Order: sequence, then structure tokens, then C-alpha cells
Amino acid sequence: MKAIRKLGNKIKDTVKDMKEKVLGQEDKNQFEEQKIQELDDLKKDKKKISNDKQSNQQLQKVKDAQKLVEQEEQNEEEDSQGEQDLLDFFPIEHIYKFDTSKLPNRVKEKIENFKTILQKNQINMSKLRKQCFNGIPEDCPGLRSIVWKVVLEYLPKHKGKWQQTMDENKETYNMLVNKFIYGVQSPSQEVWDQQEKDETDYFLSRTKDLELQHPEWKDFFKDRDQWVEIEKDTTRTRSEMHFFVTETGKKFDNPYKPPNQQVAEKHFDVLGRILFVYAKLNPGIKYVQGMNEILSIFYHIFNHDPAYQEYVESDCFFCFTIVMAEVKDCFIKSLDDSDSGIKARINNLNLLLKDIDPELWENLEQLRLNPHFYSLRWLMLIFTQEFEIFDVMRLWDSYLSHTHRQDFMDYICISILQIQRHHITDDFTEAMENLQRIQRLDIVQIVINADSLFNKYGPHKYK
Repeated sequence: MKAIRKLGNKIKDTVKDMKEKVLGQEDKNQFEEQKIQELDDLKKDKKKISNDKQSNQQLQKVKDAQKLVEQEEQNEEEDSQGEQDLLDFFPIEHIYKFDTSKLPNRVKEKIENFKTILQKNQINMSKLRKQCFNGIPEDCPGLRSIVWKVVLEYLPKHKGKWQQTMDENKETYNMLVNKFIYGVQSPSQEVWDQQEKDETDYFLSRTKDLELQHPEWKDFFKDRDQWVEIEKDTTRTRSEMHFFVTETGKKFDNPYKPPNQQVAEKHFDVLGRILFVYAKLNPGIKYVQGMNEILSIFYHIFNHDPAYQEYVESDCFFCFTIVMAEVKDCFIKSLDDSDSGIKARINNLNLLLKDIDPELWENLEQLRLNPHFYSLRWLMLIFTQEFEIFDVMRLWDSYLSHTHRQDFMDYICISILQIQRHHITDDFTEAMENLQRIQRLDIVQIVINADSLFNKYGPHKYK
């Protein structure tokens, strides 16, 4: 019995040990499974954290982008406000607001292109020159006026400086007018009466007599001679137009006229004032016949601009001075035989024609048709006497906007010669007349041909 009881106890112990081992293994397995589960959970947590981190990063990027967009929108709003300030500051909103809806598509597109360029605070000069070269529509009042001032670089490309530039130049011009005209003391009516006593004498001889009798008026009467010379031309400026002989609505107390001859100011008086100031500032050139025709183009355009009316005269003076700086040597007789004089200019044109179109050049040579006969007025007066004023304006759109204005002038001349080649007959007189009467030629055709010639033969000179 003891043995059996002992064996039973042993079996119990064995079973107990086995149960403990099994339970231990189960606990271990359970522990390992728990650890594995925890590890999986940890990995999932890490992945979630990583995903959350990426999401946060993406969210931050979105926020940054949104912030950037908001900043750009704010900048655009500020720029827009700046543009509005400019619209209020500069009276050219009539250009921005000009209604193009009823215009032909081609004209509408041109004007809208100019609007886009002019609305920028910083004018893109390359784009503006290109648009100007292709012609400025006359439909939009004031457009040509402002564009010319910019392409001539009278107004800077930064619009914020326009007002200061115009104000300073107006002040300078008014100072010159006061110095040379309004500030000049005029003789008494008695002296004027004495000057006019003998109406059969020439004015010059009367002036010399007065200089002897009144030496204190010597300089005055010299200036008066200059004024009279200018006025002879200004009163005949663009004689086909009534505009220049109409009154401006202002009074002009002209010291170079007797008190009993003071009349209401006319537009040609304004031309005279500008030219007189120019002559006084440039004693080496003074005034030469034909300058009035160049000035008249600027004055007609600026005067018909509904904006900047108080600056018309000063703007004309400075724009005229800019152009004259490039062509004035042609007006100085003492420079005729120099490299910069008119003779050299015409000779260079003739040589260029020989290079470009030797057949046409040879034809003109055989006719003994000296280029001075037809090109002198073309070059000196920039075609102002060859075409109607509106055709001159269109030609000047291309001329003034060109970066090599004076060189381009030569190609305009050659373009005209080529267009007229079939009218240059074997008869000298007929050929000469056909070159002097070119007013009916198509300006656009002239410009297109000149531009083609310049692009083909001109650029090599500037490389």
C-alpha cells in the first residue's frame, strides 16, 4: 500500500510539475505574444506618428504656401493701390479708361497694349518703343503725347518721377522766359514811334539809326530783330491749318512789340516764345528757318492732350531741345563742310544708297541729280514739309521711338527713293519733281521698307 501511495504521490508531483511547466510555458508564450503585440502596437504608433508628422509637414507647407499667396495678394493689392495713387496723381486716367469697345479690333488691340504698358509703375521701354514704332492710334486723346515724352526720355521710365520732372522743367523754362522776355524792359512809346516814323525804310536800317540815337537799347533791338525773324516764320507755320493762327485765350505782353500793338496771344506766339528762348540759349546756332516746323509737330500734339495743359509750353521746349541736339549741326552754316555738317550727312546718305541699291544710285548719277536737291529738306526738317501733319506724326512714331534715330532717317530716305524709283525717269525735271512731291506716298509702306533695310544693312555698324 505504501508503495502504491508513494507512486501516487510521485505521479501527482510529476503532474504538478508538468502543469507548472505547461502553465509557465503558457505564461511565457502569453508574455511573448504580449510583447509581440506591444511591438506591433509600437510600430503602428511610430507609423502613425510618422504619418502624423508627414501630415503636419504637409499641412505646414500648405500653410506656408497659403501665407505666401496671401502675401502676394497683399503685395498686389498694395501695388494696385499704388497704381490707383498714380492714377489720381497723374491726370492720364483718360487713357486708362478710354473705351475701345466700338473701335476696329486692330486699333482696339493697339490701344489696349499701350494701356497695359503705361499702367506699370516701371515702364518697359523696349515694349513701349516697339508699340510706338508700329504706330500710335489717333483715336485715344493724349496717348501719343505721353508716349512721345517717354520714348524721347524726357520723362523717365519710372512714373513716380514724372511729376517732379515736369514741375522742375516747367520752373526752369518759366525762369528762362522771365529772363529773356517778360523781364526785359521795353522802350517807351515815343521810341517805338520814332522807329516807325519812316515806313519806307527797311526795318534793319531803322534799327541801326535807333542804336545810334539810343545806344542803351542796342541789345534790345538786336533781340527784337531776332523776334521779328522768328515771327515771320511762325505766322506761316503749317499754313494749310487754321490752328496756329487761332487765339489761345491768354494775354501775351510782348516786350518786343510796341504797347499799341499788343493783341491777344495766338498759338504761333507760343511757338515764337519757345524758339526765342532756344535761340538765346544757343547763340552759336540761334534761330534758323525751318525750326518752327519741327517745333510745330510737338506743339500740336501736346496742345491737344486733355491732360498736362499747364505743361504744354515747357514740355514742347524740352522735347524740341532733345531732337535739336541730334540735328542742330545741320543748321549751323559754319559746320557745313565738317564731318557733322549737312554736306557730310547728305554725302553719307548717298554712299549708303550706293551700297544698298547701286542700280538706283547709278540712275541718279546719270541724271546728275545731286542728292542735295531732294534730301536737304528731308534731313534738316525731318520730313515735316513733305507730308500732311498727321502723316508726319505717324512717321515720327517710328522715328522718335528708334534707338538709332539719325541712322534710321537715312533708311527712311532710301526707302522713299526705292518706292519712287519707277517715277525717276530719264528727264531731270520730271525726276526732280517726283522726289519733291512725295506727300501722297504711304507712310506705313515707307516705314516698313526702311525698317527692313535697316535690319539688313544697319545692325552691323553697332556690333
